[in-house]
Amino acid sequence: MKLFLRGALFLAALFYVVRAQDSVVKVLENEIREEVKLASQETDFLVEKEKTKAKSCVQKGSDYLQYVKGLVADARKELKENNNRRPSTQYSIDDIAFTIAQGLPAWVYPHTAWKEDPTTRRRRIAKVLRTSSLITRPRLTVIRDTAALWTKTSSNLLEHNYTTTTEESFSSLLQSAEDFVTTATDAELMDSLFLATGYATLDDAVTHFLTNNLEEFNHIIQSINHDFNEIVSLSGDLRRPLESVREDAIQQSKMIRDNLFANQIDKRLRHLSWHIRTELQHLSHELRELPEEDRDASSKLLRRHIADSLRTEIESLNDIKMTLSKSKSIYNHVWQNAYNELVQNPTSYDYWVDVVAEVKEAVYILGKSLTQKQQQLKAKPTKCTCGYSKH
Repeated sequence: MKLFLRGALFLAALFYVVRAQDSVVKVLENEIREEVKLASQETDFLVEKEKTKAKSCVQKGSDYLQYVKGLVADARKELKENNNRRPSTQYSIDDIAFTIAQGLPAWVYPHTAWKEDPTTRRRRIAKVLRTSSLITRPRLTVIRDTAALWTKTSSNLLEHNYTTTTEESFSSLLQSAEDFVTTATDAELMDSLFLATGYATLDDAVTHFLTNNLEEFNHIIQSINHDFNEIVSLSGDLRRPLESVREDAIQQSKMIRDNLFANQIDKRLRHLSWHIRTELQHLSHELRELPEEDRDASSKLLRRHIADSLRTEIESLNDIKMTLSKSKSIYNHVWQNAYNELVQNPTSYDYWVDVVAEVKEAVYILGKSLTQKQQQLKAKPTKCTCGYSKH
C-alpha cells in the first residue's frame, strides 16, 4: 500500500513538472515572438528613417542649387547693367573714420570736426547724386532713399513707442496718486502705518516713472542709431552729410525730451509727492488736536477739504498731458526737416534757393575758366610775320 502511494505521488509530481516545463516553453516562445516582432518593426522604422533622410538631403541639394542659380542670375544681370564690369565697393575715408569712432569716446572724433550745417549738407547730398557716375548712382540713390525712410521710421518710433507710452504711464501715475489721497483721507482707513507705506510707495512710483522713461527713450535712440549705422556703413561721399543729418536730428530729439522733463515733469512730479506727504501729515496732526465736542463733524470737514485741495493739485498736472501730446508734432517736425534735407522737393523754397546757388556757382566757374584761357592766350609769344628775322 505504501509503495502504491509513493508511486502515485511520484507520478503526480512528474505530471506537474512536465506541465510546468510546457508553460515555461510557451512563455519563452511568446517572448521570442515579441522580440522578433519588435526587431522587425525597428528595422522597418530605420529603413523609413533613412528614406526620409535621403529625401531631405535631395531636397536641400535642390534648394541650394536653386540658390546658386539665383546668384548666377543676379551676377549676370549686374554685369549686363554695368557693361560687363563689376562695380567696386564705394567707400571713403569718412566711412573708416566714423566706423572706428563708434566704439570710441565722443571726444576722440567730436562732431565739431566734421559736422556740416543744414544748407551745406543738403546741397552736398544733391551734388553727389547728380555728379556720380552711372555705375555708382543707383547704389547711392538707394542709400539716400533708405535714409529718408529711416527718418520716417524714427519719427514713428518716438511718436508711438515713446510719447504715447509716456502719456499712458503719466496718466496711470496721476490716477494712483489720486487713489492714495482718497484712501488716506478716509476716516476708517487712515492709519499711521498705512500712510508711511503710502508715502514710500508714491515716491517709488514717481522715481520709477522718471527712471523707466529715460531708459525707454535711450533704448529707442539706440535702436534709431543702430538702424542708421546699418544703412550708411559704406555710403562713400554721402557719409559725412548723412552723419550730420543724423547728429542734428538725434541731438534735437534729446533736447526736446530733456527740456520737457527737466523744466516741467521731473520737478512738478517730485513736488506733488512732497506736497501730498506734507498735507497728509499736517492733516493727521490737526485731527489729533481737534476738541472732543463735535469731533466727528470737524474731522469729516477737514478731511474733505484736504482731499479736495490735493485733487486740485493733481488735476493741475493735466496740462503736462497736453504738452506731451504737443511734443509729438515737435518730434515729427525735427525728423521731417531731416527728411527734407535728404529728398528735395521742387515745390519747396530751399530747392529753388539751391538751384540759384548752383547756377551762380556754375557761372562763376565758367567765367573763371574763360578768364584763365584768355590770360594764357595773351601770355603766349606771337611769331613775326614781317619777313625779317631778328638777329
